[in-house]
Amino acid sequence: MRQFAIRLAMICTTLTVIGCSGGGSGKTAVVSGKVTVAGKDALPGGDIIFTPVADPGKTLKGAIAADGTYKLPGVPYGELKVAVENSHLKSLPPTAGGTAAMGEGGQVKYVKIDPKYTKADTSGLKTTVTGATHTYNVDLP
Repeated sequence: MRQFAIRLAMICTTLTVIGCSGGGSGKTAVVSGKVTVAGKDALPGGDIIFTPVADPGKTLKGAIAADGTYKLPGVPYGELKVAVENSHLKSLPPTAGGTAAMGEGGQVKYVKIDPKYTKADTSGLKTTVTGATHTYNVDLP
């Protein structure tokens, strides 16, 4: 019985070490901010996408409101690549300023952005989350 307890303790220790060696702390944060265009106008809709550098197969996506703000819970601590995507708004009915629809916080609409910002690997946008709340503002040219 004593040997069984020792083996069980060794297995549990091994599993704990393996589980902790994934590079992430397991902690997550609420990331919020505002996406603007040319330093002044809010990007009125779309998605902001975070990809952990330590786990590039995992992405987290948050909706950008009509006023350009977003809030995304569950973002892991560490370095993240960032992308902004709004091409899904192209299919909205046309209005005087482009295409638009009502979304959270008002009217969202498609605004053309440089395609390089739609992919985390080409955007050049990065942030590092180190606390339970994190603010990350994005200004697209």
